Amino acid sequence: MQDERDSLRTLIGIFTAAWLLVLFGTVIIFEFIVPLDLFHSFLDSVVKGVLGLILVAVWLYLFVEMRNHMVNTQLRLEKKISN
Repeated sequence: MQDERDSLRTLIGIFTAAWLLVLFGTVIIFEFIVPLDLFHSFLDSVVKGVLGLILVAVWLYLFVEMRNHMVNTQLRLEKKISN
């Protein structure tokens, strides 16, 4: 029973972290990247695009790490149950 609670807590934590990443990412995009006006030219758009891609790469990395943590937790739970 305790293992199921730990698994549920992990799932809730990952769900909460995912939503926080989306919310903070939205704030970063619209409060910092969009108003950025460095060069007043096409280069400005390129810089914004690169910053956006970096943010997406960080999001994907964090989501994959959270998924891996959840899968590992579930596998440990199943291993305890089968033993």
